[in-house]
This record gives sequence, structure tokens and C-alpha cells, in this order.
Amino acid sequence: MTEYETAIRSFCHDNPETTIYLAGGISHPGISDLDFIVIDKEPVVNEYVKPFLAGGNVIIMPREKFALINSIERFSLKKIQGEDLRIDKPTDDEGFHIVEVIEWLPERILKCKSLDANSACRRHALLLHKSICRSIRNVERITGLCYDSISVDEARQSDKIHTGLLMEDSIAAGCKAWKGFEEYLRDSSLISGAARGRVDICEYYSFSNKFEMLLLYFDAMTRIDTRLSNSLSKRCSIETSCASFSDEIISFLTKRWHDLDDIFCWFDKNNLKRGMVKYGWLL
Repeated sequence: MTEYETAIRSFCHDNPETTIYLAGGISHPGISDLDFIVIDKEPVVNEYVKPFLAGGNVIIMPREKFALINSIERFSLKKIQGEDLRIDKPTDDEGFHIVEVIEWLPERILKCKSLDANSACRRHALLLHKSICRSIRNVERITGLCYDSISVDEARQSDKIHTGLLMEDSIAAGCKAWKGFEEYLRDSSLISGAARGRVDICEYYSFSNKFEMLLLYFDAMTRIDTRLSNSLSKRCSIETSCASFSDEIISFLTKRWHDLDDIFCWFDKNNLKRGMVKYGWLL
């Protein structure tokens, strides 16, 4: 039995009668993390399991929203304990892939910039690099363009690629991909307009007058009448002009945001501060 299998068994043992899913796989033992999704309750995480989470949280999903998870975040899911729950097929791949890049790529770039290359944990840097590469590959699929970057396998197999170089490459490639992504959205009239302002989500996820499409997205979401929007608006100060979203895109984004708000309200009602699938910063 591998250490990962032992950690999974330990986590299940500590959370009996709880439905648990594993998201993703273990592509690089020793580097890959474990991503658990549990249903309806805050889990017990013992000291043996914690290192396998690589500093992340166990995701908690209310049962009534689990079927919609593919519209919020895409996971390769495997049930490891409990009930077989329904998972709806995604209804709008274009809208999802666009919002996935908007929500992930700037945040990952800023996370990379926040790291001290001299003291950053190698494993953490490799996991961060993998998530940036995922966003870059998504941009390539959306735009049809290609962006050079150190591959995940190359970064994990070569001792010559030190952490500082890896973070520099991740930031540079991520910024190039973001620029191409913004140009594509404008040229295709999916999202357009001008925006400027300040965003302060958390210590590292803060910026001014950058990532214009993200500013347009945040501004649009703050205009939806939800508690999640109210919480986001407290972290943003954004001015926009001529903002425009295609009917299909804004319809998908609005429905998804309402689902996220239902989850946000469920967390608030149950006094949970960690484990929300998206926007846990706002709890």
C-alpha cells in the first residue's frame, strides 16, 4: 500500500458515514496532492493526512448542490466512500472554460509573484506551476494559439530547473496567455469594455488596474442581487465603461453565480469558514 492509499484510508476511517469523493489523480507521487470532496459536513483531518493536502482545504459540498459541481469547477471525480450521488453533465462548455481562465489565471500569476523563490517549498512551487500550465492549456484550446512554457513533466523531472526559474517562467507564460485571452474575448465580442480599479481579495490576491477582463467579470457579478455579490463588492472598487457580455456568456455566468451564492449562504448558515469550492476568501 502506498503512502497516498494509507492517507486516503486514514481520512475515510476518521470520517465514517460520510460521502467522500477524490478529485483528480496522483500523477507524480511525492509531489501530487490529495483533493477530497466531502458531503454536508466539516471533516476530521488528522496530522498524518494534512501533508497530503499540500496546504489546501478539503472541499465541502452541500448535498443539494453537488449535482451542479461541473458548472462550478471541473473535477475528475472518484467516489471512495458513501453514496453514489448524481452529477449533471455540463451545459455550457464555452462559458465554463472562459470563466475558468478568468478566475484561475490572474490569481495563479499573483500567487507566483507572492512567493519568495529562495524560501518557497519546491513541492508547492511545482503544484502552482501545474495549475498555471492548466490555465495556459485552456487558453490555447479557446484561442487556437500556442504559448511556450516549461512543461509539467519537465519541471518535475529536471533538477536543473530551480524554483526561481520555474516561477519566472510561470509568470511570463501566464501573462502572455492572459494577453492573448483578453484579445480573443474582445475580437469575438464575447466580453468587451474598459475597466479600472482595485481588488483586494486576500493578501496575495490584490491588484490595481490590471487583468481587465477579470475586473469586468467582478463588476458584473457584484451587480447580481446576492449575498456573495455583496461580500465581493466590499473587496472591490471598479469603474467600467461600455461593458458588454454576449447573451450566452452572461446567462451562464449569472446562473453559476447564483449557485455559488447558494453554497456561500449554506456555509454561512452552518458557520463554516473553510472548504468552499470557490470564493472561500469571502466567507
